[in-house]
Amino acid sequence: MDKRRQILEAAERVFRSKGLAKATTREIARDAGCADGTLYVHFNDRLALFSAVLDECVPDIKETLQLLQELVGKNTVRTNLEMVAARYLTFLQRALGAVFSIFAEPELLEAHRKKMRAQGKGPHVTEGMLLNYIHGEQKIGRIDPDASPEAISSMLLGGCFYRVFVSQYMGDAMHPAPQVFVHKLVEQILRSAPASGLESVPEPEFSCAD
Repeated sequence: MDKRRQILEAAERVFRSKGLAKATTREIARDAGCADGTLYVHFNDRLALFSAVLDECVPDIKETLQLLQELVGKNTVRTNLEMVAARYLTFLQRALGAVFSIFAEPELLEAHRKKMRAQGKGPHVTEGMLLNYIHGEQKIGRIDPDASPEAISSMLLGGCFYRVFVSQYMGDAMHPAPQVFVHKLVEQILRSAPASGLESVPEPEFSCAD
């Protein structure tokens, strides 16, 4: 494993176990098994390191949503939304602790916001791509055209976010199991916006981490 990757993985472990406020460069270097100064060979500062952890060590939900744009009219709506929900759960399970930690450091949070805006990233981009998919399915009649895309998106993303938040806040395993939760969540969402995308499918096709 190259040194940069080793540092990133060490930083993710420290962020998750100690929180961003206590994730000093010395602590990360110790976990990575290198000298403190080695971190600055690969990263300019803590913000660069934090951003790299989110960019490179966490599954990229944006890639899933880019794929989703090509699935309008394909598979079933249920299958497509289950894919998004499953992968969003996996993303949140890896990212939520690190994201929450940054709120303890307002200056770092503001710097991170600016970087995200400059790169065209952020939660609003995730939701925008999901909304585009929902609009596309409404146009061809696979989701009720009178349903609110914003409500569907909020139920899907918000439901996943709350489930992971409770699981991590209480320190418990997710109940019901992630695959079962995803299946029930999407089924309930589509019952509120029925159309031809509600076809029955055997079992969820996409797994997510426990």
